[in-house]
Amino acid sequence: RKLRSDLRDWRRFVTDDQEATEGIRWVAAPVWRPDGRCAAAVTALVVAPTLPSGLKDLVVCAAQKIGRQLGVGGRL
Repeated sequence: RKLRSDLRDWRRFVTDDQEATEGIRWVAAPVWRPDGRCAAAVTALVVAPTLPSGLKDLVVCAAQKIGRQLGVGGRL
């Protein structure tokens, strides 16, 4: 259910809070090419009682940095 609600903001990140597997939580963010196509995704998976504070922001930041590198000659 939460995954579905997170998909409303799918261009930013998606989370799974034990929905697929008990005890496993993850957050993923797409890496966008300069032309708007998705090139990849950055995912962090944890075994923890809750998603660590700030993890979503770190994953989104990493995905954005990779995307920016694709715009300056990087290839993926």
